[in-house]
Amino acid sequence: MAHLAEVSLDDQGHWQWKAHVPVAGELEWSSQVIEDLPGHRIVWQSLEGAELPNRGELVFHSAPADWGTEVTLTWRFDPPGGKLGDLVAKWLHAPEVAVSLALRRFKSLAETGEVPSLAHNPAARRDPDPYGAFE
Repeated sequence: MAHLAEVSLDDQGHWQWKAHVPVAGELEWSSQVIEDLPGHRIVWQSLEGAELPNRGELVFHSAPADWGTEVTLTWRFDPPGGKLGDLVAKWLHAPEVAVSLALRRFKSLAETGEVPSLAHNPAARRDPDPYGAFE
């Protein structure tokens, strides 16, 4: 994700996340994988006390005509700031934009081993982040 600052695995097997979130600034949380069926499904949830409580699932399917793998993501989270944070997230389309950008970057990384960037090309088009929420 463009706004995802860092993800690392600690010595207890928990994933440590740092992200820049519109309005809330930088958030940190820990998550754990609660189900891992290699090549089929991964399910995770944040640990108690997370600044961004969330739960997610990735499901992998064979694409038609053996054209690779299709990935379906389900992600639920509670934005910081209570009801106001929820309204801001919905108004900015923050979850949809963040997930779309993250999946696009992951697809590029998985297929080519790198994430294409036009950051140093002044004539380049910007990422499709119409609200500027993830800069």
